Amino acid sequence: MLDRCSVRTRTLRFNIPVRSLPRTYAVRIAQPAPGEAHWVAEIDGAVVALASVSGAEIAVLVEDAWQRRGLGTRVLGCAVAEAAQHGATQLAADVALGNPHALRMLSRLGETSVSVTPDGYRLVMQLDATVRSSHMMTFDTIAHCVRVS
Repeated sequence: MLDRCSVRTRTLRFNIPVRSLPRTYAVRIAQPAPGEAHWVAEIDGAVVALASVSGAEIAVLVEDAWQRRGLGTRVLGCAVAEAAQHGATQLAADVALGNPHALRMLSRLGETSVSVTPDGYRLVMQLDATVRSSHMMTFDTIAHCVRVS
């Protein structure tokens, strides 16, 4: 999936233009630690989006060709809903400058507050009972979301 993302997309997600998924990150996705969850969106057997929750931190990556079609919102919604079901009351994300689409996507998932940081924005999302049920499978697309075990 990462090799199908532009340098800009990879830089916005990882804060550096990574060429391949760091081994430690790949291991964490394949074997999540307690408190971690990873969800992917698949289309025709290919992973096109990845959302991760680690502790109280959330992150999402969507292939360029599939951005702004709702896949990021859907896969991130699954991860956020799972975190809420496990008792999380808030989640946070660091968003790079120049990524207003990510700010809008994250703000759709719950009540958020945004502060400016030297590298971009820090978004904090408050989770409530409505989040627990409303985002697991919110709309029908050609993609389906799968939790990575």
